[in-house]
Amino acid sequence: MPSPLAHSIVGLTLGSAGFLHHGRPREWIDQARSHWRGLLGCVLLSNAPDIDYLFGIPAGNLNAYHQYGTHTFGFVLAVVLGAGWFWNRYEPGKARAHLLLLAAIGFSHLLLDLVTGDTGAPYGIMALWPFTARRIYWPDAAIFMNLNKGNILSLHNFNAGLRELLFTLPALAWILIWKSLPFGRPGRTTRVG
Repeated sequence: MPSPLAHSIVGLTLGSAGFLHHGRPREWIDQARSHWRGLLGCVLLSNAPDIDYLFGIPAGNLNAYHQYGTHTFGFVLAVVLGAGWFWNRYEPGKARAHLLLLAAIGFSHLLLDLVTGDTGAPYGIMALWPFTARRIYWPDAAIFMNLNKGNILSLHNFNAGLRELLFTLPALAWILIWKSLPFGRPGRTTRVG
């Protein structure tokens, strides 16, 4: 499964698409400051299924409970609905409009896990639970490298992290470039024709 780095950048990318308005890069810094809680929430939501690593720490094996109940449609849907509820309590009326954004962020975790090499049994994730407990594994679609959890500071993990940056940072850059275009920028008009 990819590292928190890939999941975080994807969450930040989707959060930037949802929170940042079109403007100059200087304005993004102000927007990021005013929306830092929301952007942080996007990063946390994109990493939520990996909470199962915490249960493996007392067992002495990070993977002891990884890729089971938290890597499912049911869990992610519950977390997305919980995030929507929390957002609605914090900013009433805003969560419903952004529920699709929250779902994209939450389910991005499962998608990234499905396109990552899996070198240890049980292979794949139960992505469609509660509809089926069948594990899904797409070895031919793997674009990310599985991590070596026995040696976190290994050369393999360094290469895996570089590959994650190679595939995720361009999407973030594209969103920021798109947000720098003058669409909807106050005081700016675009000519048609």
